[in-house]
Amino acid sequence: MQRKLRLVRVFPILPRIFSFVMPKLLDFSDYPFQKGVINKLNNEMQINKFYFLYQSEVDIWNNSLCELIFPNKLIDYQLERIGGDYDGGYWIPPRFTKNFKWITIGLGYNWRFEEELIIRNCEVISFDHTLTTRPRKLPKKINWVKIGLAPKNDSSNMLQSIKGILDIASIKDDSEYCLKIDIEGAEWDLLDQIVNLENPPKVLALELHNLLWRPSYEINRQILSQIEKIKLKYTPISLKGNNYSPYFISKKVGLYDCMEVTFVLNEIVNDFVYISDLDRDKKIDYPNNPRDYNYPIFFNS
Repeated sequence: MQRKLRLVRVFPILPRIFSFVMPKLLDFSDYPFQKGVINKLNNEMQINKFYFLYQSEVDIWNNSLCELIFPNKLIDYQLERIGGDYDGGYWIPPRFTKNFKWITIGLGYNWRFEEELIIRNCEVISFDHTLTTRPRKLPKKINWVKIGLAPKNDSSNMLQSIKGILDIASIKDDSEYCLKIDIEGAEWDLLDQIVNLENPPKVLALELHNLLWRPSYEINRQILSQIEKIKLKYTPISLKGNNYSPYFISKKVGLYDCMEVTFVLNEIVNDFVYISDLDRDKKIDYPNNPRDYNYPIFFNS
């Protein structure tokens, strides 16, 4: 005790240093973020190893994928960001951002997209079976249904096909509506259901996962097959990388493993092409994760 008092007398600044440093050393609030950064780096190392071992196959994959999901470089579309600049937002044609009906599948605890839509007088019905109860802060006007999307109906597990979900949402043959899906990688068993609908959504806002090549030929073929089916009826008009996910770059492509894509029905997509530069707004993409660098996405075909 006496030795401690002597140290304080000799170095009177010590208590202030300890009072500042110790809380920092014992603060683990940043642990989830740092763990995510480490996992991302590990995944990027693995993906680059695949490229070293299977370069020709990866190049073929990247070329096929990019031809399907990249919008036409020569066309600019009328778009506005809904759901904030960062994670959870999508670029949507203005016609569908006010007084329109939206079905969203996969809500979680980030509902900025849905919240902005209801502020704009849209009707929003959101499906998510992973939430145990309705989140306390979820805006009352967002109609949450504890049902998830699946290849077929399964009432015991609270799962429905896309047709079953649309029936619950009272979508009729003459209804006009848009659809957002963000289900953390489960989309690859389900997207073809949309193409088979007699009354498909006007807009598809999708978060697509696991886009970078892996040595699993069955899964890779399934991913390309699902996007090819979507392209039968839809045109991509916006593509944004999610920088929470791993990034890959080569001379020809820059891609994230997770990408936000907006598709519009082929029959109406020309309605949203800019005819002149007079009132064109500059489309600025902010990073999903503002604490990490946002690398460019590109495709040199």
